[in-house]
Amino acid sequence: MEPNNMNCWMQLPENLQTVLMDHLLQNPFVGLNITDGEGRVLYLNQMHRYITGNTPESHLGRKMEDIVSEGLASESATSIVLKTGKEVIINQQTPNRNNYYQVKAVPIKNDAGQVDYVINYLIDTSDLVKLRNNLQEVQTQNELLQKRLKNS
Repeated sequence: MEPNNMNCWMQLPENLQTVLMDHLLQNPFVGLNITDGEGRVLYLNQMHRYITGNTPESHLGRKMEDIVSEGLASESATSIVLKTGKEVIINQQTPNRNNYYQVKAVPIKNDAGQVDYVINYLIDTSDLVKLRNNLQEVQTQNELLQKRLKNS
């Protein structure tokens, strides 16, 4: 039988809970964006700024729909979750087109099944996208060279 994670958490000393929560929220590999059930941004961690290039001031307290309409994000995973009530994964590109990232948005529902919060996890995929693009370019060049060799 699996132990209840919340019960395990509550058994930790309060000062350890605080330290752990701070470390979890400031994960150096994952950007976090937490919104309420109306799509208003409540929290961003430091990695979110690194991945998106956007300052906290450009997001905090604002609805994701407005942020998208201003061009600070290409689309909103939060908005999709609020419409569907389901978890979603989308790929995004920064407005300057230099960085790519993937967003996994997870709904947090109340007892009535309504979405109260959405937690967005951002992963920087820039290096992977650039490697894929380079590989495609090399494959295209390889095909051209093979055709030239056949015809010569």
